[in-house]
Amino acid sequence: MSHPSYSPPPPADQKYRPRARWFVVGVVLVVLAGVVFVGGLFLVLRPLTQEDGIVAAGDGPVTLDVPAGEERAIFTRDDEPVDCTITDSAGEARPLRGISGDFTYNEWTAQQRFDTGSGDVVLDCTSTVEGAEARIAQVPSTGGFVVGLLVAILGPLALGFAGVVVLIVTGILYAVRPARPRQPRE
Repeated sequence: MSHPSYSPPPPADQKYRPRARWFVVGVVLVVLAGVVFVGGLFLVLRPLTQEDGIVAAGDGPVTLDVPAGEERAIFTRDDEPVDCTITDSAGEARPLRGISGDFTYNEWTAQQRFDTGSGDVVLDCTSTVEGAEARIAQVPSTGGFVVGLLVAILGPLALGFAGVVVLIVTGILYAVRPARPRQPRE
């Protein structure tokens, strides 16, 4: 009759391979970095793609539905000088102010900005160029735009870096440490 050989239990401080879930954590962090990057860019660049409307110069007063109490800008094409007067739904003239910085979206460049006042605005635009148009849209603040871009880039970089570090450390520990002993089934 043979007796199973006795092997002493491993030392209490024996470290084993990390569990497979650590690989999953690393992959999730890397994927999350990509999602945060795309989402962040979308949120930062979205105001540039949104427009309240395009007004043809010389068509007379045109009413646009805009949110009350916000700031909008008049965008024009470089070769189409347009001059507009703006009043809000209460009939108050909305003063036009200059743009700090250079905001261009496709062929449209921001020329002047204004507060929307009590809401819907009436635009009366003229131009010396036949077929000239003015685009009314939101202009992101320079500070908000820069901060948004930094967060949209640095946040995903930190997440991706953390994910790669988790994957590398887990891979190294998995390769150099012994497997966990199997627990006998009862």
